[in-house]
Order: sequence, then structure tokens, then C-alpha cells
Amino acid sequence: MAIPPPSGQAAPHPDEGVTGRHTRVAILCMRAVIALAQLALVPASARATTPIAEVICAPRAEIVQRLSVQYHAELSGTGVRDPDAIMEVWADPQGRWTLVQRNANGTSCILAMGEAWYTVDPA
Repeated sequence: MAIPPPSGQAAPHPDEGVTGRHTRVAILCMRAVIALAQLALVPASARATTPIAEVICAPRAEIVQRLSVQYHAELSGTGVRDPDAIMEVWADPQGRWTLVQRNANGTSCILAMGEAWYTVDPA
């Protein structure tokens, strides 16, 4: 006589032994791995929850023109990220700032924006 399954669970199919249950678990695990892999392929910018929802890239001249003319920002500081990229901070008189990555290929990308920027005098 077979022991009934716990309440709320369906009885296994007579042809489904341990191997059948393992197959179902393996399929569910593969589906989870595929879903995680698809999520990993989505650019981080599409998942961002910061004020700038996506990275904006354009030829450097366009980025500089927009920051300096439209937003009255000036280059506040720079630093080397790697041989192909320089990080720049642009700030306007009201303290709004923009983090820009200047690439060796001639493009620049706005990575982040914020407020309350102030310059620290070197000690």
C-alpha cells in the first residue's frame, strides 16, 4: 500500500521515480541559470536606479559643448582610469557636477550626475 503524499502535493506519476524528480529539479535549475545569464547580459545602465538612467555617449566636442554652453560647467578635475580612458569631473557655479569618461577613440560618456560639488584646496 502506497503512502499518500502530504496534503497540498500531487501524487507522483507511477512512472516517475527518483530520476524523474531529479530531471524536473535539473530543468528548473537550468531555467534559473538561463534567467540569471540573461539578466547579466542586460547593460548595467538599463538596470540603474540613479538619477541618470543610462550612460550617454557622444563625440567629445558635443559633450564639452553641452556641458560648457548649455549648463555653464567647467572642467574641475581629471584622473587616468586606464590607458584608454580619462575620468573628468565637470561642475557648474551652483554645485551641480557631471562625471565624464573621455575615451581614446574620441568619444566621451556621461556616467553620473549630482549636486553639492565643492572644490577642496590642497593641503
